[in-house]
Amino acid sequence: MNSKKTIAGLAVLALLTARSIDRRSAADELTQLRNQGNKLFEDGQYVRAARTYESGYEMAKSRGDLPAAVRFLNNVGSARYRLFQYREAVKAYLEARSLAGHAGDGKQIGALCFNLSSLYLEMGDVEAAAQSARKGLDVLKGMTTAFKSQLLIQAAQIKLRQKDLATALVD
Repeated sequence: MNSKKTIAGLAVLALLTARSIDRRSAADELTQLRNQGNKLFEDGQYVRAARTYESGYEMAKSRGDLPAAVRFLNNVGSARYRLFQYREAVKAYLEARSLAGHAGDGKQIGALCFNLSSLYLEMGDVEAAAQSARKGLDVLKGMTTAFKSQLLIQAAQIKLRQKDLATALVD
């Protein structure tokens, strides 16, 4: 009887180890794909980077890796932004922001709000840029992030564009 328990225990351990290795190799594969996309992006190969990020997004989504899917979609948006494909960039950023909301990832939501705000400014939609900046700052209240200061500066610049000089430097 003891040997049957030992064999069953070893089988369970082997199965758990195999699943752990599978998860690690899947995560490694996603990281490798993101790094490949980042290299293409840095080299100015935005079309290839966007395709790589889109593949990574599909892979992350099929594996149920929500944080990775959000990062890939954010990167898709950035590549499309650089290609002046603003509608596609907005769509990617909005979808990523929605997924980040489902994941409860406030920092990602804040980063995506900054990206959206920048893109809306580029498109000349100052009100949408202001709305996105406010949403990002609201989400980031009480958090410390590397980009929060950029979002604060952006919000002040938007207020200056709106001719709201009285509050541009106060907030």
